[in-house]
Amino acid sequence: MHSSALHDPGALTGRDVVVVGGGASAFDLLELCLQYEARKVVWVYRSVKWMVPTRKPKHLAGDLRGLSKNQMLGVSVDQMNEDINADLRGRYEKFGLLDLLPQGNFDLRCHQLIPGRCGMIANFAGIERHRSEIVRLSDGTVQLASGAGFGADLVLWGTGYEVDLGYFDLPALAQNRHATALAARCGSLFRSLDAANLFLLAPSLMETTSTSPWAYAHACRTIMSHICGKAELTCEPVVGHRNYFELAKFLATCDPENYPPDTWFAYYRDLALKHPDGRPMPFP
Repeated sequence: MHSSALHDPGALTGRDVVVVGGGASAFDLLELCLQYEARKVVWVYRSVKWMVPTRKPKHLAGDLRGLSKNQMLGVSVDQMNEDINADLRGRYEKFGLLDLLPQGNFDLRCHQLIPGRCGMIANFAGIERHRSEIVRLSDGTVQLASGAGFGADLVLWGTGYEVDLGYFDLPALAQNRHATALAARCGSLFRSLDAANLFLLAPSLMETTSTSPWAYAHACRTIMSHICGKAELTCEPVVGHRNYFELAKFLATCDPENYPPDTWFAYYRDLALKHPDGRPMPFP
């Protein structure tokens, strides 16, 4: 089953479970397998995405306050990437996860700072891992492209999600299955180039669960200003994602109603630098 169909994690208890995938969904499934005491946990992946190794629980490990401060202090994306890569590689080495180190470098413009799952990291040695892919499922047996095979009670696909826009009577929209493809068909991050009065929130926002509501609230406010004629979302696509306070910087270029030219920067700079860490960022 796909991870979205696992409604009762108690079904993992005492069973041999195979988790497929190398991103956030797969990390969550591995955590659940350990939490609900699966008898055996096997992880199959072709590649893995970056994560932030930590001993903190997921809901505490995704703090982006340091990132927001650097963004509003004018630190370049290249410099932030350099610092983040040094920190991430040090964390992978510290936690004994060098076998999971992704290829290439982390880049804020296209990667997400996925918080590591502390249970998965603490029990890493107990997870049977295969860098391969499943080619056959038959009579409770899993066969991999590498030639390995083993029995399993349950196979969980933590391989992300596709979108289904087939209900649109527009081929340019209906044929899209991935958020990245949709982002290329949006002007100013959100304005659909294929349908009038259609705005798509998710494609160009790369956020963690904890900050997505904040980002979506800002995006919706500007979209409403555009609809009311007080902001201008152009038809020019934007390359790369806009994370956290970089979103506010972008929206300020097209939404003078909500980002007054003389005051908006000072407000968001103070918000990034002075807002108490223990309190959520205020919604607009």
